[in-house]
Amino acid sequence: MRCIDVHSHFIPLEFIEAARRDPSRLGVRVVQDASGSDALVHDQGYSYPVPPRFYDLEARRADMRVAGLDSAVLSVSPTLFYYWAEAELAAEVARLCNDAAAALVRQDPEHFWALATVPLQDVSLAVRELERAVGRLGLHGVEIGSILPQASLSDPRLDPFWRLVSELDLPVLVHPYYVGTRRGMERFYLTNLVGNPFETTLSLADAACGGLLERFPGLKLIFVHAGGAVPYILGRLDHGHRVRPETRAAIVHPPSRYVRQVYFDTITHFGPALQYLVDTFGSDRVLLGSDYPFDMADPDPVGTVSRLRASPEQLAAVSGGNALRLIKSC
Repeated sequence: MRCIDVHSHFIPLEFIEAARRDPSRLGVRVVQDASGSDALVHDQGYSYPVPPRFYDLEARRADMRVAGLDSAVLSVSPTLFYYWAEAELAAEVARLCNDAAAALVRQDPEHFWALATVPLQDVSLAVRELERAVGRLGLHGVEIGSILPQASLSDPRLDPFWRLVSELDLPVLVHPYYVGTRRGMERFYLTNLVGNPFETTLSLADAACGGLLERFPGLKLIFVHAGGAVPYILGRLDHGHRVRPETRAAIVHPPSRYVRQVYFDTITHFGPALQYLVDTFGSDRVLLGSDYPFDMADPDPVGTVSRLRASPEQLAAVSGGNALRLIKSC
């Protein structure tokens, strides 16, 4: 049984060095934390340490061996999406991150794949960068933010991007995005604890109700944090479709039909919730994820999957089979 982590972040060393050289332009400073390690401090107020496991494959492989992971799909930290910036700066950061991702995969293609990042605030630049990242660099999919400053995922203005994703048959990791705090969630780290799954909930509900999955039924969308609250309010969405005209404005079928077209990672931090996810949507729709190397990561993702009440075939699918199917087909 091969264990593949589909939710595994990195930050390029090249970005850290660029931030040292020009912090004002990039809107982020490199400082020393209490332990003497590098940390990034964004102008919006968010800060976090960046030890070598963010960019050093040997350190990452050592942690993977301890966790029982065979492979990982690398995706840049969402703090580097740069959706807040001018499009040209965001495109520059995306190119740097994608070049670095491709270089990491070339070092060890047996154990690593990587997803591109694109400047989605400018659809034409996003399409151009995705074509380069996949066609020239050989990256294996794309990671995007779950909510954009100017548009939701179902906004028709993004259709050229979705059309290319569909044509290339790429997996898309949909991840919450922020570099500061969210209003009303400033205390107790609620920006992450509540804000991240809330943003995933809103994004997936929009994709289902807004017609995205009707216009592009073949999309391979992977919603992290187990789909937020959507799996648990699915009946409410369908009820809304029956009784409210707003919910029927862009779709023909109940929202649950479209939600069942997407994929979820395993990050719930609560076994019964993960069991419900697998029982409700099927083992072919759930993929092992850790959120490594952030502190909100599942420290034992392989153990989390192994504790599911499921057949050996189902466990193999969640552990790595589904990831192989999605990535190898692109």
